[in-house]
Amino acid sequence: MSTIMSLCVFLRTPPLFIIDKIFNISFGFQDIDGVIITLYNTFGNSIHNKFENGDPVQYIVPILLLFYLFIKIIATCLVFCLLLCIFVLPARHLYKVYLHVAPICVVILSCWVNMQTLNVISKQYVNFNMDIMNKVITWDVDVVYISFIIPTLMALITATHSNTLTMLLLSLLPLFIVPKTCWLNILTIMKLIYYGYKHIRATINIYDFVVMEWSRLNMPSVLRLFWAIRLLDLFILSLLNKEIKHETLFGSMKYLLIKGSDTSTAVLGMTSFVSYFCHFIIAFFRWVLTENVEQMNIRQRSAILFFVLALQTGLTALEPDERFVQLCINISITCDFLMFYIHGSMIDPLLSSLSVNRNKSINRHLRGLLVSGFLIMFSINVLRYLWYYNFLNNWKLEISCINLQFIVRMLVTLGVYSLYMIDGYHKTIWEKLDDYEFYIKSSGDVANFCLSTSIFLNGIYNLAFESASIASLPLMCLHAYYAIWRSIRDGWRVLIRRRLAIRRVESLADATNVQLSEFDDICSICRHNMDSAKITNCNHYFHSICLRKWLNLKDNCPLCHDVLYQA
Repeated sequence: MSTIMSLCVFLRTPPLFIIDKIFNISFGFQDIDGVIITLYNTFGNSIHNKFENGDPVQYIVPILLLFYLFIKIIATCLVFCLLLCIFVLPARHLYKVYLHVAPICVVILSCWVNMQTLNVISKQYVNFNMDIMNKVITWDVDVVYISFIIPTLMALITATHSNTLTMLLLSLLPLFIVPKTCWLNILTIMKLIYYGYKHIRATINIYDFVVMEWSRLNMPSVLRLFWAIRLLDLFILSLLNKEIKHETLFGSMKYLLIKGSDTSTAVLGMTSFVSYFCHFIIAFFRWVLTENVEQMNIRQRSAILFFVLALQTGLTALEPDERFVQLCINISITCDFLMFYIHGSMIDPLLSSLSVNRNKSINRHLRGLLVSGFLIMFSINVLRYLWYYNFLNNWKLEISCINLQFIVRMLVTLGVYSLYMIDGYHKTIWEKLDDYEFYIKSSGDVANFCLSTSIFLNGIYNLAFESASIASLPLMCLHAYYAIWRSIRDGWRVLIRRRLAIRRVESLADATNVQLSEFDDICSICRHNMDSAKITNCNHYFHSICLRKWLNLKDNCPLCHDVLYQA
């Protein structure tokens, strides 16, 4: 089964190379300036000699240009649609297509080989002996086989070695044999198109259809194979052309990354590689921390992030040096996304669980702390590199703020972890623990809010005064809502609820020593003995600090669920 899947992935790759070439020529619009110059130089002078006033030149050249561009664009779009149809075919039909396409490729190869053969013969032998053909060629072969060498034979017999038109005309015979099979299968092709249309109509919505087809076509593997072959091809050609022969390793990697992201198809292939590496990075940290966390589709989210960044910044339209810098920025932001995911889904739950539950496994504590230290040092080194080498210019402040946000979150996690580890050595309840935890988390939230605001203001400045793309505006609006507005709203709600909880607890009566001795029980919330307690209206005893934490979440009694306080 894996062999069949690998074969399907390999067979879906060739159409992507032609699609990539179509994107590379911008569907025919790339060489419009060259077409104008060529047409004018070719037709302008001759027509001007016939028309002395020169006015027809002003009309004929644009008409020829428009006609040429129209034909080129229509042909390119038709080829593009045909390639897409071939790309999404089921495997059983894809094999048939390649069986039909193979003879056409042989015909084209035959024409090219015949033309090259005649060129070599005409250059090497001025007086070529025609009698040698009778010794080499055996005439009792099938007409289909001999048709592939007819161009060379006819050119040799008629002594027209350099006539390209003869090569093309004589190749029509084998080319005619191939479409006959396609015509006999026209009903099968029409049925396939009809079934595909019914399949699309039967899909619930477009999102489900895209997800289902993405999985069926195994797109990540196809894109990875396409980009790997494309990069290998660029590397071999650059070595043959001696473009990177004397380059260092960094220079060679820079050249390949620039050339490997010059079209939308190439960016998709690079995106697939980035998401593939992100998956293994997360898997490695999960193995190090030995923590079975909830599985998030990190491949999908990292791929979406990287591709959206490429679209937002217009990566394919940038100059080579600017494109490399922008690639470094996009990769840096993707790495920051991975670090935030590792912190939020692995490190923070792990350290909180170890400290609150007072786990005595030194191995697990040490792993969590080492990973935390490694990520903090990585962010610090990124900041040092940015500011020491004056790298990334307009993006310097944004990348710096993102890394500072990560460092702040890690420090908050380590601070709360330290508080609970210290609390584990207290024999009595530490009443100030909740206050200290609140101060640390609040300080971190305030710092993150200031950094998020700096990122937003930097984006506004770049959009207004620098060459930032208008495509970044929706992302800036999302950042303003989630990172700024929601942090203000949630922080205010926490502050108000905490103040109300303190007031409610202070309004309750304190238990006397006699009442505590008569009660002679533990706190139902923390399961510790009570040296002091608050008495609720329903006559239940709790620690003051425990009851305050409870009221931050609910207004009901933990035991009888009556309302503890009514405004």
